[in-house]
Amino acid sequence: MRAEQLCADAGPDLAETGREARAATGGGLDPGIFLSVRLSRLAAAAGDAVAAAGAGDFTQLRRHLHRFEVLTSAIWAVQDVPR
Repeated sequence: MRAEQLCADAGPDLAETGREARAATGGGLDPGIFLSVRLSRLAAAAGDAVAAAGAGDFTQLRRHLHRFEVLTSAIWAVQDVPR
């Protein structure tokens, strides 16, 4: 898959996730802001990974994909906490 296609495919998914998160939290300040910051960091990591892939820099790609995985795990860890 080309880097441009990856960007095109990932962008709408991240935007949709953000909309769903805001809807799920009722747009409230605390959870919405927390999740919004997490999603922004996740989008930045995805963008960095796509840029590294496009540049053929596999060392940086590995680093950015690891960061993406850590951020994703953190979001799910918070999601799985009993309320």
